[in-house]
Amino acid sequence: MLYDDCVDRILKLVNSYPGIDPAKPFSFAKYPALQRKVNQMIAELNRKVLKEIQRGMDQEWEEANRLSDAMVRS
Repeated sequence: MLYDDCVDRILKLVNSYPGIDPAKPFSFAKYPALQRKVNQMIAELNRKVLKEIQRGMDQEWEEANRLSDAMVRS
């Protein structure tokens, strides 16, 4: 979902950007301002993905600790 949302936002940005000819091959190198914006969006995606991975790891560790504690008590 994070990836899909980011790609959708990038596509909307590119499609609304003035001066892009859809009949010609696209290259971000021709549009440095657009490339900077997209790089920011990808960096934001990276932060969100890392945060989500960390959250998932924390939850799994908490669950493992809970199960281990229950096993020790039994």
